[in-house]
Amino acid sequence: MFQPYKNGVQVTDEQLARLSVGMPASEVEQLIGYPPEIENSSSGEIWSYPYSEIPHFGQNINETTIVRFDAAGKLTKAYKTNTRASASGNPLLDAANGLQ
Repeated sequence: MFQPYKNGVQVTDEQLARLSVGMPASEVEQLIGYPPEIENSSSGEIWSYPYSEIPHFGQNINETTIVRFDAAGKLTKAYKTNTRASASGNPLLDAANGLQ
């Protein structure tokens, strides 16, 4: 009856563990999906998968999975962070994340 509010793309620990250095971007996309946010840097692309969950009881989950690629499109690093630095466009979610 009480379902938590969820927003974004949740990348599970199991999915993250299946990623390996040198993996092509196309294979990463097959495993965890196309990223909602892509940023270009001088060394390659940075894919971000933000995810938030606000349960009725318990702790909120605010995490972003970051996947970095080199200029050749090969995975160099994948990890999770516990923050979201930009607004989601949802006032409730932004307030829960302290972005107002």
